[in-house]
Amino acid sequence: MAINFIAQSAGRIVAHANRFLVSELRRRGVTDIVPSHGDILNYLLRHDGATSTDIAVGSHRTKPTVTVLVDKLIAAGYVERRRSTKDRRETEVWLTEKGRALEPMFYEVSEALSEEMARNLTPEETQTLELLLKKAAGA
Repeated sequence: MAINFIAQSAGRIVAHANRFLVSELRRRGVTDIVPSHGDILNYLLRHDGATSTDIAVGSHRTKPTVTVLVDKLIAAGYVERRRSTKDRRETEVWLTEKGRALEPMFYEVSEALSEEMARNLTPEETQTLELLLKKAAGA
């Protein structure tokens, strides 16, 4: 029974986080990005010019999922694909100016989400929860 409760609670947390993120993005005038793009953008902010394979590994997504998400980010003008200068068979994904301009807002929204998720917890409870979630996720 406890395992089921853990899974249900995790699902509710994810759903709440996604609703919060969409609301915060809309409040800031960004309507063409959804929470699932966050992992891709976050990875590229740290590793611009990565291959889809690298993004998939770094964002814990499948390569086909990364392809779909990157295609949507390209259509919205946040990233672009370029042929690799190291290996012409590879393509790399790069942030555009529009994508790079999201960086300050991205961190503001991430901080606001962290505060929202911890608003009913003490600092000690927040730290314990973070440790337990990392452990449960196998990290």
